[in-house]
Amino acid sequence: MTTITLHTEYCLKRLLELEQQVEENRLFNVGYIIPQVTLLENQWRDEERSGNLQNFLTDLKQMVDTHGRQDNLDDEDLTVNAEILALL
Repeated sequence: MTTITLHTEYCLKRLLELEQQVEENRLFNVGYIIPQVTLLENQWRDEERSGNLQNFLTDLKQMVDTHGRQDNLDDEDLTVNAEILALL
């Protein structure tokens, strides 16, 4: 199993756990983040990137923030996304 796969599996497992734990008004945010983990995995593979989990999480935070702004999420959703990502 590759390092990228391990990073992806860790993040997805943790997000699915959080999905069961977070308040109902944060479910959208967890669901917003989940598919971006796989997008980042594919991006890392395409770019032949490697790195530790911290590098992967840093890139994930950047990706989620960038996509959130492109999708015109409000400041509250951007903040909640960041709070959820901090729990990974």
